Amino acid sequence: MPNLEGITTAHLQSLQAFKTLLKTSYEPLKSLLLQNFIFALTHFNEISLWLNSKEFKEKYEKENHPYPPLLNPDILNELLLIECDDKQNLKSVLKEQAFKLSKEALAYINANLDYRLIPAEKAWEMNLPLPRRYEFVLVATHGTGSKALGIFFKLCQTIWIECTENGKESFIYFFNCLISYSGYKFLAFQCLPMEYKKLLALITLNVDYLFLVRDPFEIWTSYSNHRIKNDSFNKTININDDLYEALNIFLYLSSWTDKPLRPDENNEDTWMRLDERNMNGRSCAFEGSIIKYSKNCKNVYYIQTKDLYKDRAFETMKYLGKTFSFDVPNSPKLFEEQRIGDLNIFFPRTILFNKKFNLTIEIQTIYMNYDENIFTNIKTLIYPKDGAFFNEIVLLYEKKKMEFLTKFQIEQLVEYFKKFSMTIKERLKIESKNRIKPEDHLKVFQKSSKTRTKLKEIYDREFQFIKTHRPDIVASWKYYQEFEKMCENL
Repeated sequence: MPNLEGITTAHLQSLQAFKTLLKTSYEPLKSLLLQNFIFALTHFNEISLWLNSKEFKEKYEKENHPYPPLLNPDILNELLLIECDDKQNLKSVLKEQAFKLSKEALAYINANLDYRLIPAEKAWEMNLPLPRRYEFVLVATHGTGSKALGIFFKLCQTIWIECTENGKESFIYFFNCLISYSGYKFLAFQCLPMEYKKLLALITLNVDYLFLVRDPFEIWTSYSNHRIKNDSFNKTININDDLYEALNIFLYLSSWTDKPLRPDENNEDTWMRLDERNMNGRSCAFEGSIIKYSKNCKNVYYIQTKDLYKDRAFETMKYLGKTFSFDVPNSPKLFEEQRIGDLNIFFPRTILFNKKFNLTIEIQTIYMNYDENIFTNIKTLIYPKDGAFFNEIVLLYEKKKMEFLTKFQIEQLVEYFKKFSMTIKERLKIESKNRIKPEDHLKVFQKSSKTRTKLKEIYDREFQFIKTHRPDIVASWKYYQEFEKMCENL
């Protein structure tokens, strides 16, 4: 029974004809009409024309499509080709361009049916496909180097819109972005959202898909070891502070402590769910589901995490630029920067070596900008050449204070930064010992045939496409191949 709240006398004129539409045996359409009862009565003529069209019957009803749109997506996208950011004057702007539009589009204008006038949540309820303002789809799960790839795309003036972990929320975000700006190049999936089947069904533009892939056990290891700066750390280090404590700033998201969560075969939470977002086994293996429910996937391309390493990144981006039609800056060094990792956790830092005169040294990475009119790099003067991160940091000191820097102070700083570098190296050794290795995850499945079977079922389903079309990539996954050998006797 439809919700009659809001029905008016004008709606009653269309009610009898609306009942005729409800006689359909196409259940998804019947549910759609009842869910959008008042809207369907209000715009009955436009909706009835669409639902009785040959295109709708062949493309949706004949195929028993689970998510039929209540309005004609072609007409909505035809109107969207006319640029207008002013919703108040949208109707008049569209009418001025009437000579460019079809008869059906003019009817939509008069009825105020335009992507820009329909709330995103309502568009989801009416199964309206996303506006056709994207050019390809990226699938790059967390732990594959997706953050670095996103930065590389930005360097190429190419911006993605990233999904959330909820299908409806993702649609609303995608929808609002696409109607407000026509410059987004692609939609990005870093996880498999809830309600993903509907979300993928509403991505109807026939486009290429790019997958960034990695050995799934390396992805899990990346989840375990993913780390950030501890918010409680003090950016400024007094020259008399305990360096060991001052540089102990690692926070692992898998455990929210200074050590990563170690896999334990007796505790599923330690290997199937590695952070507060409940990333489970499918979080690093959902490629098959994406392809299965993406009915408009034109071509599938793959790159691997190792293709984003500094010695390959520039060539990889040139390949992607050629494949997906975007310009890449002719500057290999731009793509050599270490985007994430220990370097960016330790730095930037400020060393306060004379509180009385407020004398400080700013340490930052070579990839960060600084004002050369104000600061000078004194690294070669005071930092050991074999010191930690020597080639990737600068030590900045104010130019106007250089003349007051005494020989004795320089000697003090040389000794200080020897200790500073040694302490960083010690911390790196400790962190290296603490971190989880892919073998640690493999051991869990080695000891438990039940969990091994569970995971193999997921991988067999999700890796079916890549095994068929890019067996060379799967063959290069060392730890996955070891897992497969474990499963041979199942």
